[in-house]
Amino acid sequence: MRRRVGLSWSGRGRLAVSASVHDVRRRRRAALVVLLSSVLTVTSLTGSAVAIPGPGMDRTAQVDLPKPDEASIVDLDADEPTSLSRPADVPVEEYVPEHVTPWQAAADQTADLTGVAAGETVPVGDTPVRLGVPAGQDPAALAGTWQVDLASVAASTTANVPGMLMAVTPPAGVDPAASVAVEVDHTEFSDLFGTQAADRFRLNLLEGCSLPDTSTLECPEEEGVATQLASGTDSGPQLVKLSSQVEVERSTSRARTSQAAAEEGKRRLTGVVPVSLLTGSGEQPVPEQSPEPQESAESSKPEASAEAKETEAPSTSATPEEPKRDGKGDKESAQPSGESTAKPEESATTGVRPASFASSALEQTAGSSTSVLGALDMGASASGDFTAAPLSSSGDWAAGSSSGAFTYAYDIQVPEVPGGLMPQVSLGYSSQAVDGRTSAENNQASWIGDGWDYEPGSITRRYVNCKQDAKSNSGGNNASHPTHDLCYGSNNATMTLGGQTVSLVWESGKGWTTSSGDGSKVELLKDTGLANGDADGEYWKVTTRDGTQYFFGRNRLPGWSSGNAETGSVFTVPVAGNHAGEPCYIAGDFAGSFCEQGWQWNLDYVVDPSGNAMTLWWTAETNRYAKNWKFKKPVGYERGGWLRRIDYGLRSDALFSEAPARVSFTVEERCFAEGSLACTEANFTSKDPGDYRIWYDTPVSLQCKTTGDCWNASPSFFTRKRLDKISLTAQRTAGATGRSTVDVYQLEQSFPTMTANTALWLESIQRTGYGPGGIAAGKYKTLNPVKFEASPDYMPNRVLRGADDPRPGFARQRIGRVVNEYGGESVVTYSKPAGKCASGEGMPEQKENTLLCYPVAWHPDPSVDDEIDWFHKYVVTQVEELPAVSGASATATAYEYGTPALAARRGGVLQEVDPYVGEVRRIRHRHHDHRHRRHGDLGQAIQGDDPLLPRSRHRRDGQGHRGW
Repeated sequence: MRRRVGLSWSGRGRLAVSASVHDVRRRRRAALVVLLSSVLTVTSLTGSAVAIPGPGMDRTAQVDLPKPDEASIVDLDADEPTSLSRPADVPVEEYVPEHVTPWQAAADQTADLTGVAAGETVPVGDTPVRLGVPAGQDPAALAGTWQVDLASVAASTTANVPGMLMAVTPPAGVDPAASVAVEVDHTEFSDLFGTQAADRFRLNLLEGCSLPDTSTLECPEEEGVATQLASGTDSGPQLVKLSSQVEVERSTSRARTSQAAAEEGKRRLTGVVPVSLLTGSGEQPVPEQSPEPQESAESSKPEASAEAKETEAPSTSATPEEPKRDGKGDKESAQPSGESTAKPEESATTGVRPASFASSALEQTAGSSTSVLGALDMGASASGDFTAAPLSSSGDWAAGSSSGAFTYAYDIQVPEVPGGLMPQVSLGYSSQAVDGRTSAENNQASWIGDGWDYEPGSITRRYVNCKQDAKSNSGGNNASHPTHDLCYGSNNATMTLGGQTVSLVWESGKGWTTSSGDGSKVELLKDTGLANGDADGEYWKVTTRDGTQYFFGRNRLPGWSSGNAETGSVFTVPVAGNHAGEPCYIAGDFAGSFCEQGWQWNLDYVVDPSGNAMTLWWTAETNRYAKNWKFKKPVGYERGGWLRRIDYGLRSDALFSEAPARVSFTVEERCFAEGSLACTEANFTSKDPGDYRIWYDTPVSLQCKTTGDCWNASPSFFTRKRLDKISLTAQRTAGATGRSTVDVYQLEQSFPTMTANTALWLESIQRTGYGPGGIAAGKYKTLNPVKFEASPDYMPNRVLRGADDPRPGFARQRIGRVVNEYGGESVVTYSKPAGKCASGEGMPEQKENTLLCYPVAWHPDPSVDDEIDWFHKYVVTQVEELPAVSGASATATAYEYGTPALAARRGGVLQEVDPYVGEVRRIRHRHHDHRHRRHGDLGQAIQGDDPLLPRSRHRRDGQGHRGW
């Protein structure tokens, strides 16, 4: 019988064991411990101790190993290339201006309007001027012989007037309530003052000025227009902007989507001028449709406070709870800014008019002319608006694979430094950035080339045209004095950082946030002690979620003391606060309501949580304009600028020490020498258009001379520089404090022909690497350049509105072919305009648009209600990859797109346009890859930035050709 034993204490049903069993188990465990201890002791000994040879062993004997098979030399295949081959370069057709014939001065030219029907014009002698009867007007009111005295080109350039001057004298007895049609055919001199500069002409009356002869313009000696208060008194010359527009003739009425079909013939400026303004015979309201934005305001700038204090400013908006600026003081002229500021002209030469004129206005009676009529460059045309800031509204929609854009990035490999905080320098291209160039934007190509950019970081604020603001918002102190200066408008900001562009949103009581909601902390601070040029020292601080701080517009960096350099990172312009609650506003005193405001704060200081830092240094370009119509007393402002260098590898407590590494940006003039005509300062500042015309895509006619009157009535924004090369230097040897060259990236650019105009084009980038000792030691290597060629297709930006659209069109190029260092090619094919986007007729409502063209509301004159124009969007339809190495096959990828989804936004930067700016945000498409056997329908996104992939098909050609 089996003996029962009790359950163990644990109560788990296991039988209890006897004491003898426990003894056996204890002895076994002890033996195991001894064994493990021995093993651990042996394995912990050194290798030499374990490897002691045993008796009879000899470690000096050599072991014979089998020899590897010998390689056999194989003769080269006779058909194989022996050197790297590259496709032949496609020559660039350089732009040459065709229409530069100056008009001829002519006195006492006449035109008889007796019997001329309404809507018709007649020539005035042998001049390019025609007069006529406006449509819908009684011809009898203008009957009689009219006289025109046309001033010479020299008269205009001597007086610093960018355009044509004439005196129009009505016949005695003409009806002062009537208006006369004026037409100027500028076909032959459309490029005289620069590429298509005459397309920016608008009719203006230089009230109070006269033409004693065809070579002299005389204007009052006073210092310009006084502030027009309740009394309405003015003094000095005044620009009265008249209803006018530029029209072109075309050889065909078919849809103009090819270059041949879009060719334009005669170009003419047409407008309507009230007779009363020509005779001074009575008050005549300035026409509602005054077609160009351009006149100015006064700037005032407060003195820096004795104790500059850094405080957070909740933005200077129109809300009463926000602080106001109260600055005073005018910047009377542009201050020198290193190499960017034009030198004063040398002593006056013969033919230059005296510094002051005696007032010689003619009698203000019918039958005489009391003012001069001018066709002046006002900065805007159908090809773009130089009075807008240089930031396209496409900045926040030119990214993402769903955009259909062709993008390319050329990364600059900067030397590494301890700490790891280094700049990311990448030259980026996007075809959609070119699509975003509209008539409402500043369309000067970047300093790299059209469609390219490198933006290390900036924050831009947009202002509004004062005349437009006075029209849209009542209660302004400029209601009876609507100049074309910049007024504050609203609280807004746009930030570009890390290759992304986002809006900054102000919310009362909460401050600033990014529209993307990325968690960054955004602060607008004030410190006049930083002397950054802004009236109250505004600058920005952005802290990302990882703790890295980015400063925009600080100017004087931490640790700055007298004698240290300043970053020059803020570009300013006079801005008026014309409504209560806006910065610098003074009730009833428009002239006193101006401050120097920043319009662009550039990134100048970055520091990470560990104290590693880098600094960025800028150069501003200056200009002048006739603020508040003070043509004899212009003021200075910054019209643009460029990044000079980036210093990194620094510590935040020693920012002014020698930087271990640096990225330098070398700029050259935005022109190329032609024969004996060089890109010199003297030629840029010359009064002769033939000297400065070679700055082909720079509106030099809008650059006010450093002396004399300035007839630019509003600020304009452009650059005369291009990026020539990027140089990388670093400390390369232990203990060295100086830097030596590591890499140089050389850019090559040109001005190709694009129908009737041109824009800076990047042709290639070539890298040269340097070893220690550099060129002197013969240690360098230059790679083949990466080349960028334009698509051969004609790609207009603006959709011509039907068969009778009189406005000029404009076209820009997109990259069509990239050739890399090794000869491989990428060939890009874009969509072509089709349907309504090709004809320009039957366009849908803006909010219902599903076309590959988008609407923009704009007009070259802010006093005129905006009109809807349409602009093309081109998507990539195929990309061919053609390698230049043996054994690799060519591939072609085709893209198909579904229905575009659109979003409305507010366009423009300095000048707001209209809420109805359509943009192709999301496209439904499919992805299909035969090689990976993958297929998916990603549908159509309504919100968010997740990229959608197009449906693609790949084909390999066994012969290595471009098969598809």
